[in-house]
Amino acid sequence: MRSSVPLTNLPQPLTSFVDRVTESGEIRQLLADHRLLVLTGAPGTGKTRLALRVAADLGGGYRDGAYLIGLAPVRDPEFVVSVIAHTVGVQEMGGRPILDVLREFLRHKRALLILDNFEHVIEAAPLIADLLEACPQLTILVTSRERLRLRGERELIVPPLPLPELDRVLTRAALADYAASALLLARVAEWRPDLTIADAAAPILAEICHRLDGLPLAIELTVPHMELFRPHELLQRLERPLDVLTGGARDLPARQRTLRSVLEWSYRLLDPAEQRLFCQLAVFAGGCTREAVEAVCTLQDAPASSTAEQLRALVDKSLVQRNEAADGEIRFGMLETIREYARELLAASGEMDATEARHAAYFTTLAEAAEPYLRRAEQCVWLERLERELGNLRAALNWCAGEPGGETGIRLAAALVWFWYVRGYLGEGRRRLEQALAHVDRTARSRAVAAGLVGAGALAFQQSSVATAHALVEQGVARWRELGNEQGLIFALVVQESVMRNRGELAPARALAEEGATLSQAIGDAWGIAHFTFAIAAYGASSGDLARARSLAEESAAGFRQVGDRWGMNHALYLLAAVARVLGDDSAAVAACAEAESCARELGYTWGLGLALYEAATLARDRGQPDRAARLFGESLAACQMVGDRLMSVTCLEGLAEVGAMQPAAVRAAQLLGAAERFREENAAPVVPFYLASYERAVAALRVTIGEQGFAAAWAVGRTLLIDEALAAAQALAAELGDTAGEGREAQAAVLSPAPGGLTERQLEVLRLLMAGRSNHAIAEALVLSERTVERHVANVYAKIRVAGSSARAAATTWALTHGLVPAAPGAPR
Repeated sequence: MRSSVPLTNLPQPLTSFVDRVTESGEIRQLLADHRLLVLTGAPGTGKTRLALRVAADLGGGYRDGAYLIGLAPVRDPEFVVSVIAHTVGVQEMGGRPILDVLREFLRHKRALLILDNFEHVIEAAPLIADLLEACPQLTILVTSRERLRLRGERELIVPPLPLPELDRVLTRAALADYAASALLLARVAEWRPDLTIADAAAPILAEICHRLDGLPLAIELTVPHMELFRPHELLQRLERPLDVLTGGARDLPARQRTLRSVLEWSYRLLDPAEQRLFCQLAVFAGGCTREAVEAVCTLQDAPASSTAEQLRALVDKSLVQRNEAADGEIRFGMLETIREYARELLAASGEMDATEARHAAYFTTLAEAAEPYLRRAEQCVWLERLERELGNLRAALNWCAGEPGGETGIRLAAALVWFWYVRGYLGEGRRRLEQALAHVDRTARSRAVAAGLVGAGALAFQQSSVATAHALVEQGVARWRELGNEQGLIFALVVQESVMRNRGELAPARALAEEGATLSQAIGDAWGIAHFTFAIAAYGASSGDLARARSLAEESAAGFRQVGDRWGMNHALYLLAAVARVLGDDSAAVAACAEAESCARELGYTWGLGLALYEAATLARDRGQPDRAARLFGESLAACQMVGDRLMSVTCLEGLAEVGAMQPAAVRAAQLLGAAERFREENAAPVVPFYLASYERAVAALRVTIGEQGFAAAWAVGRTLLIDEALAAAQALAAELGDTAGEGREAQAAVLSPAPGGLTERQLEVLRLLMAGRSNHAIAEALVLSERTVERHVANVYAKIRVAGSSARAAATTWALTHGLVPAAPGAPR
């Protein structure tokens, strides 16, 4: 029989609802076509509140009522039917099973049942199927951390709330455009109506929402703390949100009064194998593949094959997210708040170090497997794979820093040399290699040590630390010779020859090139043959044997093309373009430049792009197009600055000064050449012979244009400039002299980064203040942001314009000047 109960028991919410327009519409549409809908999602995403709101909106659509059945207190799945029956007013009759009575009662009813928190009674799912089959007009809406896996079931994953864009200028009003920050504002207004939120606090509140992953429960738990802490103080405390998010409203269930309690609730529902995997997944940074999970995570008393099943269970239970990359790769990851909780449990279990050791071993093996392919046809695929795993590679290197003996660290760092080199992570790679080498015996007969020494030298050389590079590479070559490893020695000779050639030691450098060519021929190393053919071609160009240099450059480009190495093609084509230009074959030079640029862009090789743009600029200068030449020299300089290569940057500066010698800017051109001379003297890096003639012509022209006395004075001023000052001045001159119309080339050739329009308003503000010399602390004060927020903005700016390393600020300044930006006026943000 049925007791007297109303047609609904849906609670009237005491707080406002921040509408999820998309999800609400999807739920209504799904309920119109399906009788079983399960809302799943991570803990704290607001599944219950969303279900109640949609049910209230549907109103009279269910003539026989809508009921909320709270299952959180239920411990035994067998009691689920009793709870449903009691809620809709059905009582047991005699000896009849309660399920039979409930079925009979609901058989002809058009009603909606909301079964809330079903995850811990999931074994009762067949009873739900029984009810739906017996009651054709019944609709059931379930909230659960996992699906019921019933026929006819539809699932809708409830994501965290949309987050405000940190890269735009935010005001209090703008926060209302994003559900996460709108919820925060609404709860603050309800909790403390007298608390005023100023526009200046808006960026920090946005950062708070990000730190909380957009989880509605976490946001709700944060609001009471705003009585005690100012926004920037609260943001600092949220470095460990699980320790802060406590003290929710007393009318909330006990498990929802702290975020930790919510996560503990979910964790307790896992079986032991799932719990163990959940904890171990915390070692992954930035997500991971299934293969990585199976290699790193171990389950006691279970076969390795069961790891995939446990992973799927954690995805099903909304504790792990599944994402598909653009190339179809499937990756798994956690929200940061959930990952922090998992790391705590892993540390408490005593398994942290062992799990991190397996993690480091796996990614070392991955990096070593990738390394041979980074100079082959598959290089783009492998470079992208390493880029995707960069968070994990960094985490592995961090663990390796404390490993006794340092063997894994030097293996991993050495395997990543070419990735760091091509993708422009020169400063980071160099620091990582130096750290790894500091933990090992450099004299050891070890392939990893030999490769690490040569790699550290290559990165140091690319950053213009020529003397340091020379010493490191010499040590590395000696190790490879001791090991008798011909393959390793070939690469070491490539680097050593480049360093010595750029130090002006041409005779010994050429001897190294010839040794490398002979060795490569002997063992059939096609890549080595192509490279040393390129090196010998460069000597031919420097000595004036241009016909032979052109033939060898073409042969080298063909060799690199055969092995599929776009890096080598870029270099060989750059040289081919230069030689063809000097020989007067402009069409061949233009074609080679275009292909060299294409290779660099396809590879994401910023430095190689700088080479191609430099030769295109030189070609424009020689063809009497000074405005185009100045613009291209500026773009080339920006590319070289982005990877921190000051030597090539100075070469670009000299090329630009040669253009300036033909312009009213002759005095500034002479100053730039004076600064370049000082830099070359201090770094033992003379002008490359191939470009010496044009350099000397520019000097002679300047002497005539401004007179000997004026030239000497300008040159002396230039020698007083710091190199960063000179490079910034060069970019300003390039922007002034360049043809800004430029056949629309800026949009195409924006140095592997977007044009200024690709930076948001906030990023442009931060960049202008960086140009004005402001520290992060000063920028934070000027823009009323937290320093952490400023650090994130700066990192995003650097990432967008592909700046890295210790000279990133100077490189960002030169990039900004190239694109017509001006620094902020001292004393006031723009």
